[in-house]
Amino acid sequence: RMRVALAAMLQSPQFLYRLTAPTPDEVEGAAVPLAGWVRASRLSYFLWGSTPDEALLAAAEAGALGTVEGVAAQVRRILPDPRTRATVQHFHRQWLGLDALARMEKDHPYPGGVEALRAVLARSVEALVDEAFVQGVDALLSGPSLHVDGDLAALLGLPAPAGDFGPVAAPADQRAGLLTHPAVLAKLAHPDQTSPIHRGIFVRERLLCQTLPPPPADLIIEPPDPDPRATTQQRFAQHTADPACAGCHTLMDPVGFGFENYDELGRFRQTENGLPVDASGELVAPPTPDLAGPFDGAVALAERLAQSPAVKQCVATWWFRYALARGELPVDACARARIEDAFIDSGGDFTALLVALATSGAFTHRAGTPSDPAVGPLAEPEPEPEPGMGQPPRGFLDGVRPGGIAHGWAFDPDAPAQVAAVDLYLDGGPGDGLYLGSFRADQPRPDVTAAFPEAVGDHGFEVTLPEVARDGRPHSLHALALDDRSGEPTALQGSGAVFRAGLNADAAVNPSYDDAHRPEGFVDSVSADGVVSGWALDRDVVPANVEVHVYVDGPALLGGEFAGSTPTGRARPDVNNALGVPGDHGFGVRLPDRFMDGQPHVIYVYAFNGGHPGNAMLAHSPYEFAGGRR
Repeated sequence: RMRVALAAMLQSPQFLYRLTAPTPDEVEGAAVPLAGWVRASRLSYFLWGSTPDEALLAAAEAGALGTVEGVAAQVRRILPDPRTRATVQHFHRQWLGLDALARMEKDHPYPGGVEALRAVLARSVEALVDEAFVQGVDALLSGPSLHVDGDLAALLGLPAPAGDFGPVAAPADQRAGLLTHPAVLAKLAHPDQTSPIHRGIFVRERLLCQTLPPPPADLIIEPPDPDPRATTQQRFAQHTADPACAGCHTLMDPVGFGFENYDELGRFRQTENGLPVDASGELVAPPTPDLAGPFDGAVALAERLAQSPAVKQCVATWWFRYALARGELPVDACARARIEDAFIDSGGDFTALLVALATSGAFTHRAGTPSDPAVGPLAEPEPEPEPGMGQPPRGFLDGVRPGGIAHGWAFDPDAPAQVAAVDLYLDGGPGDGLYLGSFRADQPRPDVTAAFPEAVGDHGFEVTLPEVARDGRPHSLHALALDDRSGEPTALQGSGAVFRAGLNADAAVNPSYDDAHRPEGFVDSVSADGVVSGWALDRDVVPANVEVHVYVDGPALLGGEFAGSTPTGRARPDVNNALGVPGDHGFGVRLPDRFMDGQPHVIYVYAFNGGHPGNAMLAHSPYEFAGGRR
């Protein structure tokens, strides 16, 4: 009988799960505050992964966990406990995918083999996490020190530590926190070469909380074969030249190219195959405008991310998911906003983040037992709606200007004085379109204010679309405003409008030419006397030439100054051999004297589609130069 009783106990839901029994008087779907004992259990399992200690149980018995102050006091007491370290490390392994280190393979020999390399990289990144949890998120994203042993220091070209293992000062222009840590760089690379794709996806999904669409189901995912005559950036240029790939890879590859100063082991390098490494990158369509634009190297990217509130919001989102063991829901919007604000206002202090999380309604409440199993749990007590509330957002997507600026207006009648958030998608809506980001409708629109007097403030938006939308080809743009109360999206009027933006958008169609490919090419250099050189071609019209246009200090139609154009036609046997195409595809454009002033400038180079509307920015563009005076 004892055996049967023990077996029944060990298999019971009460033993296997942490359950909260419903009370007789609770309302289905309403937010129900958790009892003190349940809050004590939830808190200890979140931060310790184990049962509450005597002090936490005593606080529950005394009713101290029924207040925000009481819960906050217990969080601050618990955090310094050594048991919290295991939770912090476990969170970072999940968030950053560090468990992949245990399966990492490398072709390069290492003392003790790849097992020793895996172990020391894991130990090194754990030391970074320990330091950053005390010092704050800035130390995680941009701290200059690196923990190594003698073998790892030798591999990375750094001085040996004082003891068997410890911190060393790395060059400030080579190392800055997580993004340049060899453990992260190595796990996001192949055994014998780097992976701009993996590194770009890591930034998008783990630090910006952006969801990228999956690749086509029939796609064979293989990196381009190593080529001793080319750099990685040159080999991967085809991704953004092929229209079937460009939509997604424009979001990944330009970010990943910024890491090309680091090889597959995370070692700093300035050349690859005897060629100079180009570590210029670009963030296209980030969640907030402050993150957008070109950058030079991973250290510059790390510094930009460390300063951005959007990155702190993303870190808070990952902690939210970890603490509640589920994804965020629309009803979590208020709780998440308070948590994110506390983290940002503290300057990225992790104690402030975890206190805000543990005292939020999402953590201290649960949903009343719903009659419909599909109804998700409520996270925050919701006030009763006022009369007339519950209206969807209003707004209009006015259109897209030829330069690629989308404009319109939006506001929420339930909160007309607040700034509405507008989500933009390219070539489809949520689920099938390319997500371009969430943008604030906070620009002056006196016509909207006159038509809707209750909409106090500015409710217009103007968004510069990314290069993938400014290629002269037809696209559709979908705009959705988020409801202030529910977080649910509402499509604006005019959403789904088809547009063309960019150079050559109004070109006549020549039906004798196919339109299966976008132009491709590369900006090689700007000479001392101001000649922009490179190559460009359109596989649909090879061996025919294509038109190349050069703009300075800004993209075409978006503030850049036109500096010249030319058809291709110079002999480039290296291009013929590498791509297996006939014809002369080199070009040279001499910049006007006004740009040869000894000051730094940036050039943007475009090639036109052959026989059809459209254009493509060439690889290695934007390109920085400082020409001498003529």
